[in-house]
Amino acid sequence: MQRLKITTTSIKSTRAKQAREAIYTYLEQNLSKYGLVTKEYRFHPVRQWQADWALLRLHNGDDCNILVEFEGGVFTQGGHTRGVGYSQNCEKYNQAAILGYKVLRYTVKTYTDITKDLKQIFEMEEL
Repeated sequence: MQRLKITTTSIKSTRAKQAREAIYTYLEQNLSKYGLVTKEYRFHPVRQWQADWALLRLHNGDDCNILVEFEGGVFTQGGHTRGVGYSQNCEKYNQAAILGYKVLRYTVKTYTDITKDLKQIFEMEEL
């Protein structure tokens, strides 16, 4: 019988995966309160860009163009924070804005803000 080798790295990796899944669940649940959520939504007609989530139609049938991105690795010098990756994300988010999308971006430290951000967006639209 083989024993599994458990290392500090594998424990950290497992914890990181569990944390990421919890964050994703939180974001999806908050988005779904307002309407139909699409995961990994390709928003650009030519480029292969996709958003982590899209909220395109509200429960009342109104159209809504909100893209949500979770920026991983921002505290570990991941691709979202290094020069090339950051520049590519700027291009992606600018194109989303040009196409009429509101882009909400979150990190591990800010993801719970989605509740107040969505509330603020929909309160502003009622004015």
